[in-house]
Amino acid sequence: MRLSSLLLIAFGLIGVVLASFALLVASQSLGELRDVRRAAIVSEIETTAVSATVAMSLERSVVQVALAFPEPIPTDFRNLVAAQRRMADSGLQDAIEMAGAATFLPTAETYVAQTRASLARVATLRREIARLISVPIAARDPARSYDLPLELKAEVVKLKNATDLLRNRVGVSTQVAGALQAVQLRAWEVREFGGRARTYFAIATLNQARIKDVDLGLLAIDNTRTEEAWTSLKNSVRAVADMPDALQQDIDAAEALYFGRYVPAIAEIEQASRATPAGEVPAYPMAFGDFFTFSNQALGAMEALSQAAGGSLTSYWEGREQATLAEAIASCLFAVASLAGLAGIYILLHIRVVVHLRATTRILT
Repeated sequence: MRLSSLLLIAFGLIGVVLASFALLVASQSLGELRDVRRAAIVSEIETTAVSATVAMSLERSVVQVALAFPEPIPTDFRNLVAAQRRMADSGLQDAIEMAGAATFLPTAETYVAQTRASLARVATLRREIARLISVPIAARDPARSYDLPLELKAEVVKLKNATDLLRNRVGVSTQVAGALQAVQLRAWEVREFGGRARTYFAIATLNQARIKDVDLGLLAIDNTRTEEAWTSLKNSVRAVADMPDALQQDIDAAEALYFGRYVPAIAEIEQASRATPAGEVPAYPMAFGDFFTFSNQALGAMEALSQAAGGSLTSYWEGREQATLAEAIASCLFAVASLAGLAGIYILLHIRVVVHLRATTRILT
């Protein structure tokens, strides 16, 4: 075989290796860009769904208190219930539409089906609730007044569990994303379990009555779960680099309000209830209106924290998408430039070297 041919073959092999490497790098960058884009979409769906579920949780809490009112619920309570319903329904409908459009998500169909089924059951419960809160307590069915909030709570839990179908469904994750997601979910849990416990204190202060022994046991469980969720949240963000400073400030502020001020306040109410003999009126340190406003502030801080974490997670993936897009473009340009450069060198080598080698070979032979 001629030397010129061997030279071209050797260069061709080197060129194939280098071109394959360039194409591999470009392909990996494009694959990462696809996964990051999908992560951003799924994060937005999950954040929307979780926020809507929090709104329905507050609706459930207000409804349970409303069913303890001796008269039809006041206008401000009725407006609060209506506002939370609009937020919940609008958010969940948005999540359903976004999930339906996410054709890459293998669990989208199941999420949509479960969420729609829960919303249908919630609609039935709401119609029954609307009838009961429109009449005095003497005209309400006591059994249904007790069961309806529990049934609505069960649907809230199902809706929250449905969001598991949106979590960890793409092939990319990072420590920061995991920490932000943990804050979003654990703050939701504090809001949910804290809201359940709040209901018993609200009803007690509303009716100026002792908290029932069975309810004391239930709220103790809920309060313990809020503490466990908060401990998990704090552990999730500990020693995680690149956590947003603003979110850390939100965590500190929510902790100071909820665990620093609100938890001691409900402990005083519980202590006053336990110290009151049966048949007597408890001397609660806070009236119903003041307590409900204060509890809304404390629970609202956790709701806002969950939403802020979800927003930070969405922003994080959007930032990653922009960075990954830039990397993918650079990789593709590198691949194109590599192929063009190799082609140019090959042509130059053929003209300047191979042709001369062949001419020299002919002369020598």
